[in-house]
Amino acid sequence: MESRILAIAAIMVSALCLRPGPVIARISQAGLASGQGSQGPGGRGRGGRGAGPAAQAKPAGPVPRTADGKPDMNGIFSGDGGGGRGEPISFQPWAAEKNKLFVSRQMADNPTARCLSPGIVRLTTVSFFPIQFVQLPKQMVILYEWDHFFRVIPLDSRRQKSLDEVDTLQSLGHSVGKWEGDTLVVDVIGLSDYTWIGDQGGVHSDQLHIVERFTMLDADTIEWKAMLEDAKAWTKPWNTSAILKRRPPDDALMEYNCAENNKQDDFPTADKLVR
Repeated sequence: MESRILAIAAIMVSALCLRPGPVIARISQAGLASGQGSQGPGGRGRGGRGAGPAAQAKPAGPVPRTADGKPDMNGIFSGDGGGGRGEPISFQPWAAEKNKLFVSRQMADNPTARCLSPGIVRLTTVSFFPIQFVQLPKQMVILYEWDHFFRVIPLDSRRQKSLDEVDTLQSLGHSVGKWEGDTLVVDVIGLSDYTWIGDQGGVHSDQLHIVERFTMLDADTIEWKAMLEDAKAWTKPWNTSAILKRRPPDDALMEYNCAENNKQDDFPTADKLVR
């Protein structure tokens, strides 16, 4: 039974990476890319391999601490319920039109359909692909199973750069972190404008600014909150949140392979990307 579930999960993930537009759209709208509907038996969402957060029976203990007294976030976590929570984005007219076009095309332009980055929000809130925190005194490393993205966040009191000082825009931007009490606060700028905020589009510009707040509620739970603002594309800031639950201690990030040569010219003319 477990092998069958694993096989089905592998087929779904392969379809997510390799299939063109409309197929991607149907999978995305079903919730795979956003984490909604991706849960396996017992809320696992990992092809049935072991027990997930929902199956952990014993109550979590107090927040663990590192030698310097900070909350110890080391370990593997995944979104509890998937997709995160957030209000509707308030777009400026040009961004609203572009987002409407994405939706009308059944999400054929989803960057993840071409093995491009899901962006910070989707990487953090998805429940199908877990994330791993590697905490050190002067930096926090976050490893994402989804397409093996990673972030190295300095915690050495350096100042955040201005946009003019950022050499290269990146899908996960330029992050600087600091501790405010027991909450890790991460400031992010320098973000590429092609990523989507959610699986229903979520157009933004390269002016996007994100402030993330990671707070451990107990030994097995991290509350993630994010405030996003984009004066070029939105009319007001946008807030979202998610609960991340610790995975079993024997869990590990799995291999993820997205096709390297998914080129636009390989797709039918009617399925050309919207820029």
